[in-house]
Amino acid sequence: MKKNLLTFIFIVLLANLGLFAENKYSKPGRSEVVFVFSYSLRPAINREFYKGYIDEKDYTDDNVFMPAQPKVWFAKDSYAPVDDLISIAIKPSKEGIVKLSYFEQRLFKLRMLSIYFPLGFQVKVPKGVKYVYLGHFDYRRKSVTNGKYVDIRRSDNYDAAVKIIKKRYGKNAELVRLPLQKLEEK
Repeated sequence: MKKNLLTFIFIVLLANLGLFAENKYSKPGRSEVVFVFSYSLRPAINREFYKGYIDEKDYTDDNVFMPAQPKVWFAKDSYAPVDDLISIAIKPSKEGIVKLSYFEQRLFKLRMLSIYFPLGFQVKVPKGVKYVYLGHFDYRRKSVTNGKYVDIRRSDNYDAAVKIIKKRYGKNAELVRLPLQKLEEK
């Protein structure tokens, strides 16, 4: 009886261990690189407006999806929560090239409510680099109803990003800046 009670308590504790875990970020796999960036949009998205078009059961946080080329990776790490700093794992090509055309913010994690943000560059990732800083992107639209971007600016918040990445992935996580090369249009 005592052994069964201890086994039951152990199973309950093990099952609830994930509830108390603070780190929702896993370290990149052997062939993955974590791309780190932040962004802002002005005028901001009115999430309350969109709530009127979905079921209440679908109310949840947003996420970010970033397809990478030469191959689109639909692994779980291609999605990331919308935080002050986005960190998303992508597998580069054998040559270390990652082409980043755009990313999406999916309102309530729904694809039908995606907002596209253009990037238009590629990065060559040297062997051994696991964390790459892309910068902060400030997107400005004409208005809330007109989604056309009138201005896109990139700025650098590297020092703040380093502190967050070390907290998320451990003190040995080395965030590096790499040159962003413009994608060639076909």
